[in-house]
Amino acid sequence: MQIELESSRELKPVSEAIAAFPGTEIKDEPVTPHYQAWGYTIGYLVDSEGRNLPKGSNTAFFRIAPGGMTEPVYVTKPEVGSIFTIKAMRGFGRAIITRANGDYEESNLTDGPVVINPGDSYSYVNDGSDDLVLHDLATPEFKEGDDADLTVSAYPAPHGNPIPQKDHSCIVLETKDGPKVIELPDKFWNTLGRASSGKKTVQQLESQAVPSFERKGFTGRIFVDKTEKRGFNAMQIDVDGSHPEKEIKAGNTRVYYVVDGTGFFKLNGQERKVKDGDYIEISEGGRYSYRGKMRLFEVNISPDNTFGDSLV
Repeated sequence: MQIELESSRELKPVSEAIAAFPGTEIKDEPVTPHYQAWGYTIGYLVDSEGRNLPKGSNTAFFRIAPGGMTEPVYVTKPEVGSIFTIKAMRGFGRAIITRANGDYEESNLTDGPVVINPGDSYSYVNDGSDDLVLHDLATPEFKEGDDADLTVSAYPAPHGNPIPQKDHSCIVLETKDGPKVIELPDKFWNTLGRASSGKKTVQQLESQAVPSFERKGFTGRIFVDKTEKRGFNAMQIDVDGSHPEKEIKAGNTRVYYVVDGTGFFKLNGQERKVKDGDYIEISEGGRYSYRGKMRLFEVNISPDNTFGDSLV
């Protein structure tokens, strides 16, 4: 795995993106060559006397430039119950994580808070075209040495000692408590390499600007619009409520795939519960409605490009 860094990005201070509450301020860290190479700035929430807030914890704000990412680190924080809670304030990006138990994850930071625990390895990646601004609450307060940079603090473990599981590799990490052997999946390193070199992933493709719409109870993003007259259209639907009953007109077929969440579809008067992985097809003349909290992928097949339906 090779991580390619870019040192010519224009970086902006966090304090220009975050409005502090009265009696507090955002203390920007100086932009070092390290931050410049990775493509981000960082600032901390402090009170009028420069003390970290909230008391007993601390709040960091990351401002990651387009194409930037944070250096991958391993959390060595020793206190029992330590957590980092991260949420996106603006922008689009991912947390690339290997959990302490070896599980690999990619979490969309715009979907809600992401929690990092001791023993986890992670990096934040900006997949969008604007700055990604993150709120990172460390409980208890983060101290120097509570994590270790995987790109400068690690070296390969001696061959065969220990023996990693398939598609994993072992490294020796220098921590404040001495050397530690950790095992990381190859997918973790490969994803970081793709992110740093700008190669597209599914999440990055999703972040590209596409038309969107909003209705009562649901929002959507259009990937293939019916105005393109290709005989079909395709869109993502995020449901947080209900969709009114409609009837599909002659010559048209509508299909749904439940990407995430649960809900109910009413098809020709019969209601069924649906969950992620379910497929629903409505043929011409069919009536349907749905409700719940779920993400759907919708495709409408219309050879004559009429895309006909009507409210019932």
